[in-house]
Amino acid sequence: MSNDLQKDLLASEIRYRRLFESAKDGILILDAETGKIEDVNPFLIATLGYSKEELVEKMVWEIGAFKDTIGNQDNFQKLQANGYIRYENLPLETKSGQQIEVEFVSNVYSADNKKVIQCNIRDITERRKAEAAIHYERSMANMYLDMAGVIFVALDRKGIVTLINTKGCEILSLEREDILGKNWMDHFIPKSIASEVKRVFNIMIEGSFKPVEYYENVIVTANGEERLISWHNTVLRDESGETIGSLAAGNDITEAKNAEEKISHLASFPHLNPDPIIELDADGSINYANPAAKTAFPDLESSGIRHPFLVNCKAIAAQILKEGINPIKREIMVGDHVYAQTLQYVESSKTMRIYSRDITVQKKTEEALTESERKYSSYIENAPDGVFITDESGHFLEANPAASDITGYSKDEILEMTILDLLAELSQRGGKNHFWKVLEKGSAEAELRFRKKNGSVRWVNVNAVKLSETRVLGFLKDVTVRKRAENKLVYLSYHDQLTGLYNRRFFEEELRRLDTRRNLPLSVIMGDINGLKFINDSFGHSTGDAYLKKAAEIIKKSCRADDIIARLGGDEFVILLPKADATEAVKIINRILLEASTQTVGNFALSISFGYDTKETEEQSILEIMENSESHMYRHKVYERTSIRSKTIDIIMDALFLKSNRESQHSERVSMISELIASNMSFDKDDVNQIKIAGLIHDIGKIGIDEKILNKAGQLDKDDWEEIRKHPEAGWRILSSSKEFSELARFVLHHHEKFDGSGYPNGLKGEEIPMEARIIAIADAYDAITSERSYRKGASKEEAIEEIKKCSGTHFDPKIVDVLINKVLLDFI
Repeated sequence: MSNDLQKDLLASEIRYRRLFESAKDGILILDAETGKIEDVNPFLIATLGYSKEELVEKMVWEIGAFKDTIGNQDNFQKLQANGYIRYENLPLETKSGQQIEVEFVSNVYSADNKKVIQCNIRDITERRKAEAAIHYERSMANMYLDMAGVIFVALDRKGIVTLINTKGCEILSLEREDILGKNWMDHFIPKSIASEVKRVFNIMIEGSFKPVEYYENVIVTANGEERLISWHNTVLRDESGETIGSLAAGNDITEAKNAEEKISHLASFPHLNPDPIIELDADGSINYANPAAKTAFPDLESSGIRHPFLVNCKAIAAQILKEGINPIKREIMVGDHVYAQTLQYVESSKTMRIYSRDITVQKKTEEALTESERKYSSYIENAPDGVFITDESGHFLEANPAASDITGYSKDEILEMTILDLLAELSQRGGKNHFWKVLEKGSAEAELRFRKKNGSVRWVNVNAVKLSETRVLGFLKDVTVRKRAENKLVYLSYHDQLTGLYNRRFFEEELRRLDTRRNLPLSVIMGDINGLKFINDSFGHSTGDAYLKKAAEIIKKSCRADDIIARLGGDEFVILLPKADATEAVKIINRILLEASTQTVGNFALSISFGYDTKETEEQSILEIMENSESHMYRHKVYERTSIRSKTIDIIMDALFLKSNRESQHSERVSMISELIASNMSFDKDDVNQIKIAGLIHDIGKIGIDEKILNKAGQLDKDDWEEIRKHPEAGWRILSSSKEFSELARFVLHHHEKFDGSGYPNGLKGEEIPMEARIIAIADAYDAITSERSYRKGASKEEAIEEIKKCSGTHFDPKIVDVLINKVLLDFI
């Protein structure tokens, strides 16, 4: 296999791993033979409330959450046999006892020469709540329609039935599902008049009719019976004025029409009609009123033509005679009731017949629908989330103001676009799949990236439902802030915050994942930053952090694109090299060392010790390879430690002297005086040299003190002294980290102890104080007394001697005082 192909496969594997880790469905990986859980992704852990340790390496039937699915032995065996199991709308119990609804899909497939089971678990609790809410809204709307007692039918522009109420189903003698989706003219209108009804419907849809039309036609029921329906039709339009369909309220007038025809043609039996019928003669007086009219209007005879039921009847009769429009229909209000009237002039008898029907319930229903429509339109217009409607091809037909706010496009601009026009390139395929799922299953939810008008890319949650074969309703919610927070959490959970490299958690998971035959040879490089503790103790952690970041930058630059680089913590780094032998590992180490040799942070040269080992066969333990790499690294570190730390001490002292010239001169004088005292106390040559060095670096801990304090012109205040008193311990920390300076560290720590035990930092007394520290203490005090300060002149040698004599036995060892005064200072100018 070529190197390029290897790299491509590795890159692909890393991508799929990242998808696994960031997936918004729970993913569970099992051994298909044993049922042991091999891996789980973070989303499943968060959903179920178990820790990863509580799941991985456990048998699936040990976990209560899976007891109703593959955690059941029978179901597990079915899955092994069939290779696939799906559970929909399944209640699942989390560790805390919370009930959630999930979709649970399990597949068996082969990987790494064995069979595994992958289970995808999607939490649909919120979606089910949303579906229930939508179902409730639709149920309420259907309830209003069903209360009407008249037929309600909604058609789209093609004449397809999108809604029918219970009364309509009763009239047609069909179930609702047998009516919805059918073409009204093709299935429920007699063939003899179907073409004419279609023609009139198309004229109406094209906008030639008034918004409300009244007409009568015949429909055919399931048993072939024809029923005459009186229709009150409303044309439905969107805000732009485009017709999107029609809503018709119909009343079955078959029996009434038969009775009317009998009255019209036979001029008999009007008293049998259940609706009011009145006939007026030529002068407007009531010629006839049937029983229904007298029952409805007891005061009819006393009121005559002035009765509200007969308002303007004489004028209408005149209009008929003048304009030839016969009959005329109208609606009037009498008390709390609304009546639909048909006023027909009968030429033969010169009378006006008024046929009426109480449509109060129908009108109230229409008003309720209108109010409901107004209310929901208000909800949509003022909703904080975007709401839109598209056709079956994804073209926008409607959008609310929030949709414009979210996308940055005006409503007019949105209505010229499709869903794909808004989606960012990375979400084009996901957007198509989401839309197809809505059309196929009726509803779907997705989180997609879209590009705003200003070019910025945002995340939106899209929840959509299918309204009809040609309409989709969708809801948009900008979730960019949440997505960024989630991505940041995912990033932080697998990355070191300081260097940006992977952290120990990610490394350990990758080590297990990459420890397979296909990645052999698998090399491991361990690295350790030299002198980091010295730098942190001497110059502070900000300098140490800069040192670590520079090291991480160089290591990353020197490795291959697919290598796994992680900071294990502190000053340790590790590099995983799949399909890389020892020769390749050495090449990478040499590249890093070459680059590091040219880099510095402040005054410090970048120094890293490395070790490596390579797993060549499956039998070798990857943990043993790690241990060998670490041992190899520490051997190198021992070789390099002495010279590096010696250089570091020099750098620290140079930095201190750079901060304060006074400290430089003071340290050199203390070193000289300490050397003279030790020589006169018969120390051997090596010990004299050691105390000379100790005297030079006795104030190394002052590197951490603000130079404003070190160079202060006046006397130090209480806070200043608190800072100064910290320097012996700071010096000890710097020096004690190096074996070759560990003895000097003791002298530095105690050079401010006093012979009577009143010194600091440990209050040591007499012989408890190291001899070298007692020598440095006197040398330090003598130089301080004789040195000039801005606020005082330096004392003379004689004055200094008197001062030191006063402190002999309290501050200073009397033996060393005697050596200083009677031997060293006799020749010391």
